[in-house]
Amino acid sequence: PIDGSDPARMELSLWLWEVHNSVNARLMEEAALRQNREVTPEETLASYFPTKKMCPDCWLDENMTKWDNATVFRFLDDWYWPDDEPADTQFTSVIAGTPGLEE
Repeated sequence: PIDGSDPARMELSLWLWEVHNSVNARLMEEAALRQNREVTPEETLASYFPTKKMCPDCWLDENMTKWDNATVFRFLDDWYWPDDEPADTQFTSVIAGTPGLEE
């Protein structure tokens, strides 16, 4: 797992996570619109990753509108890069393929 000491890694991870959740919510709204109905609050909450059940400490309120950055980052790190995965190698290969982000 990544220790979070590199702010760029944490910032990129959280940005991707926020984009992921906003796309999920938008897709949920579009599906409801096609069905001529409103999205329920339960559906909106279900569209967010991780769920409150998966990571209760990630979310700071019941409506899942506020989160703890460090806790979310640790969750994402553990979820996507378990101990047996070389996170640094994977991250470096992504950066190497992105113009302007070389180390």
